Amino acid sequence: MAQTKRPEKLTGPHHFTGITADVVTNVDFWCRVLGLRFVKNTLNFETTFRYHTYFGDEEGHPGSVVTFLEFKEAPAGRPGRGDIFRLVLRVASYDSLEYWMDRLIANQTHSEMLRLDPTQPQCLVFQDPEGHDVELMVSDSPNPPLVAAADDIPAEHRILGIEGPRSFTTLEETLPFAQHIGFRQDGDRLVLDGSEGQGRWYFAPPPQRPSGDMHVGVWHHIAYGVGNRDELQA
Repeated sequence: MAQTKRPEKLTGPHHFTGITADVVTNVDFWCRVLGLRFVKNTLNFETTFRYHTYFGDEEGHPGSVVTFLEFKEAPAGRPGRGDIFRLVLRVASYDSLEYWMDRLIANQTHSEMLRLDPTQPQCLVFQDPEGHDVELMVSDSPNPPLVAAADDIPAEHRILGIEGPRSFTTLEETLPFAQHIGFRQDGDRLVLDGSEGQGRWYFAPPPQRPSGDMHVGVWHHIAYGVGNRDELQA
């Protein structure tokens, strides 16, 4: 029986992708409110009449990029069993969380500070206007900051890049697949020590409802870097 070849070492987180039905609102929130740079707007590779928006740091570096596929006809939904239900982004400090709470309030966005468990990182959770869950985490990641120079956001509070996904599944269920692509268990999370950056993967008890894949408000995927084309096809 042929053995499955283990992939070469991944470079680290590359980008996160969601589904939008309203490109104008999408760009306004992720650029004006969250302060990411509008890196580019392309057309979907498979359906070329749809927009594909990209946000990230000043240079659009891998590990900073959040993208959205436009599906105007897609219904709103909720993430379910097996889905990535939250994008986790890095910030520098608890003061940054308080800054973001105030900024989100000023932009009519409800947020919640998670500080009930002193053994867990401090976080602020909220939703974008179309229902995608986002978490700002005070992270101890070794990754360098990947920052967009938003003029109206103090430098010390700007978003620093992607921490990783939080999924509606269990670590135990995910571990065999994750180990195959280079993750290791670190307590109640998984860690990828990529050649260019570290990625983390967090978990939450799955709900009873089924997957909400391809619905607005449900994250579509996270991508990890593999280096160049030759390394991908090796």
